[in-house]
Amino acid sequence: GTLPLDLNEVEFLLKVESSALGYGAPGLPKGLKLNKDQASMLGKLSKLPAFSNLINHLNSNTDAWQEVVEGRNTSSDPEKDEEKESEGVESVTFPKGWELSTENGSIHQSSFRKLLLSRVFRPELMDTAAKEFVASIFGKEFFNQVEDPHLDQLVRVETRPGTPLLLVTFPGYDASVRVMNLARTMVMDGKCTALAMGSPEGFSQ
Repeated sequence: GTLPLDLNEVEFLLKVESSALGYGAPGLPKGLKLNKDQASMLGKLSKLPAFSNLINHLNSNTDAWQEVVEGRNTSSDPEKDEEKESEGVESVTFPKGWELSTENGSIHQSSFRKLLLSRVFRPELMDTAAKEFVASIFGKEFFNQVEDPHLDQLVRVETRPGTPLLLVTFPGYDASVRVMNLARTMVMDGKCTALAMGSPEGFSQ
């Protein structure tokens, strides 16, 4: 059967460009520190029926949502994926209660709406939220069908600090997320710098 997803919510995920929205979110609490793009996307998201109570919840639970924005409530869940834990992949937990009481959505809807929230509040974690959505449909075993190299093992054991590594991936997947997550687990915050290949910064290093 088909997934019970709202087409307007799907369109928000696929088509909304934050820079093209041109408006913010009326009623946004002053204590919530969002950039212009986030506020603009939040204004669009809050107009969707399932998210119509979101602004009220933000005002009533500003501190909890600010923790989301600042990344202070991220965690690695060892029960979800052993590899995920070993590489320090973050997963964000959103405050509960923003959903309308009349919304009794399926686990697929809940995971998909978490993906929409991630796009607004923690866009850098969208890949993790997308993986959780896919797992809610096909099961966690879906990602174990293809052997995936353990980057942590490769970096810590099989190579030296001066050994260059080339990560080959497929279009649409940003492997740099895994590198930066691994850097966090190795306490390298501030010591790891991302440079785009071919950029002036890359040539100057």
